Amino acid sequence: MWLARQAAGGGVAGGSESFPGVVSVGGARPAVVTDGEARETQLLRTGGAVYIPRVGDEVLLEHTGEGESVVLGALDLELPGSLNEGDIYICAGGGAIQIKSGGGISLSGSITVEGALSVSGALSVSGGLTVSGEAQVGSLVVGGAAYKPCMCM
Repeated sequence: MWLARQAAGGGVAGGSESFPGVVSVGGARPAVVTDGEARETQLLRTGGAVYIPRVGDEVLLEHTGEGESVVLGALDLELPGSLNEGDIYICAGGGAIQIKSGGGISLSGSITVEGALSVSGALSVSGGLTVSGEAQVGSLVVGGAAYKPCMCM
């Protein structure tokens, strides 16, 4: 509700007002065009999440009573049809993470793991699997049966 009032130009005590705008210079200190251009704006960060706007992104810009300008977030983002109440969706370019309120996590795009990866439970791979380096296997099931390497020499 507060953001809606701000976007409508209602402002709050202290003289701050919010306006929709378009990013003209992207990056960590973007420039945003509203009725003029605000340069070297601040970014609102929540917890560990950081959104770095790109040129052309539509954002909500807050002009504070102290003369600062703060990008509050992006406007008019396309949401996937699979998004449900309570889900968290993070996307950038072709990659996305969807944390589902029911307990699942969906990843899309190329995934790189730096460090160790541990899986407790079943691991299902559809498509190809390439292993480079040393692979250690406790037990391997192929085609529903325990794999026994051929010792033919």
